[in-house]
Amino acid sequence: MGTPELTRALKHAATIVLGLTAAGAIAAVIAPSLASSTRPHPTLTGSPADALSILANNLRLLGLPFLLWLLGFADSRPGRVLGDLTVGVMAALSTVTVGIALGRWRVRLIPYLPHLPLEWAALTVAVATWLLIRTGHAHTLQLLALGSAVALLLCAAAALETWATPHRRISPPTRRAEASTPARGGWLIAPPDCAGAALARPAVLPVSDSRRGARAPADRRHINHRPSRRDHRMNTVQLTGNLTQDPQLRKTSSDTSVAQMRLAVSRPRKDGEDQGADYVDVAVFGPQAENCVKYLAKGKKVGVEGYLHHSEWESDSGRRQRLEVRAKRVEFLSPPAHTENGSQPPEPVAAGVVADGDGDGEDIPF
Repeated sequence: MGTPELTRALKHAATIVLGLTAAGAIAAVIAPSLASSTRPHPTLTGSPADALSILANNLRLLGLPFLLWLLGFADSRPGRVLGDLTVGVMAALSTVTVGIALGRWRVRLIPYLPHLPLEWAALTVAVATWLLIRTGHAHTLQLLALGSAVALLLCAAAALETWATPHRRISPPTRRAEASTPARGGWLIAPPDCAGAALARPAVLPVSDSRRGARAPADRRHINHRPSRRDHRMNTVQLTGNLTQDPQLRKTSSDTSVAQMRLAVSRPRKDGEDQGADYVDVAVFGPQAENCVKYLAKGKKVGVEGYLHHSEWESDSGRRQRLEVRAKRVEFLSPPAHTENGSQPPEPVAAGVVADGDGDGEDIPF
């Protein structure tokens, strides 16, 4: 393991990893818009299953050099070229995006990446392994030792990412979250839209069982974000109104579903006369965003409970601001209509919420 070839390969691999990360950071300094400005996406529950999922994903990625060796890519020139491209893409996927985030958010991102040095070290060993393989300087025992080193580093990184990264819980819904599809006890889970990544899981919401009078256990989903004391502040919004247009579904950079709705809320009547309406933007996150898009349409009456959220971001035209309601629960108040396949929409729906930040004016993308 202490051969000059291995030392040289590790130095070259470290240069590649740090160089790609630095390139991403420089790109973010030049063009901050490259970095994501979306809210943190639902990630960890702090359970061993999360650590195993993260470890499995990282092993699949950093195991590529060893797979190329087993398939004999280093035995021919075309194979070596294809292997170089594969390992280069592997290194870029693992470093450039992190570099962009570091360049944009700098020291503010450090609390969310305690596992990064270990993952960098594992990536360096994996890239060095391929450099040894392609030059014919690797032997079986050495590759087994390098593979063990990668696995141990990734195990430690997964543990840190799961248990040492700041998280935030999603508050469970409170009153009248009693419907499901169909109505029964248990968890209301919509299909994930997040491409199966370990860091992109659907929000899970407890719903009650009116037949048994029992309530499911409290939701323990977390957000990969600093804990906040927002729950101790008075920031609660309850609205009832009609949609001015069909809900619009979009995806965040973390592939989380977001439904944007505009609600017309009637003002109190004065002397029996209509005083018009106020128009409020509402954002719903996670699986329930998909339910809103599926079952709601322009003119439908809904009830929304959530909180006000103010965000700022940079655009080509300068700094932009937005004030909207982040929905914790959405209730469908219009009479249910049968869909084409004869099913009925859920009637009221508890909406999952992607937790916001600490009110410091900017979003952190992890």
